[in-house]
Amino acid sequence: MSVPLSIILLPLALFALIFVVFSLINIAHMIRFAAFDMVGFFATFIFLAGSTLFMWYAWQLLSPIDWTMPLNFSLNIFTQMPQ
Repeated sequence: MSVPLSIILLPLALFALIFVVFSLINIAHMIRFAAFDMVGFFATFIFLAGSTLFMWYAWQLLSPIDWTMPLNFSLNIFTQMPQ
């Protein structure tokens, strides 16, 4: 049985979607409640810069992988073990 390697990207995409939703909520709260002082601006900048760096680093790690390559595996649990 084989499945494409890109099946691994589905949980990653789900995590990214959840992260984006919570990030938008977080940024909205930072702007609404704390963006009128320098600490609020600094916290918002640190959060956005850290998120951007994390996404860039993940892209750099995942881009050279050939995601069309199949994952081959078998579930033959009744085969004889080599001696």
